[in-house]
Amino acid sequence: MREIKFRAWLEGTHDNLTFSEPTMDYNVTLSQEGFWCDVEGSWDIHGAYSTIPIMQFTGLHDKNGTPIYEGDILREEPKNDWEKTNYSSFEVFFHDGDANVDYNIGFTMGRMKCHGAIAGGYTPSFKPKTVNEMIVIGNIYENPDLI
Repeated sequence: MREIKFRAWLEGTHDNLTFSEPTMDYNVTLSQEGFWCDVEGSWDIHGAYSTIPIMQFTGLHDKNGTPIYEGDILREEPKNDWEKTNYSSFEVFFHDGDANVDYNIGFTMGRMKCHGAIAGGYTPSFKPKTVNEMIVIGNIYENPDLI
């Protein structure tokens, strides 16, 4: 059974954020920095914060055990000094199909960006065996330069 949890990105500092179900409200206190909010379960956002980005947990973890969410940026772990600055990064996102492709619907990696002396390459598959050998290096909100 896959663990269901979400993460919210907020610009600036806010005291709290309310997530609600039809019968109950859940107040989630933000981190000390005031930017990230982790939520477990499946809730709808209402009110002033209804336009903030919500990212779902993919159910997978990187090589270091870090949970992987939509919007995270992954890369292969560097094996030497050259690979520390020369690498490809990949954004994690939910692919919901399109007019031409009805397969591979779900979480995937894409939107590759090459850093340093890397030009082109391949996009690895978003499968446990592959992402368990990669590392999360940031996300599209805090690190837009990585993608």
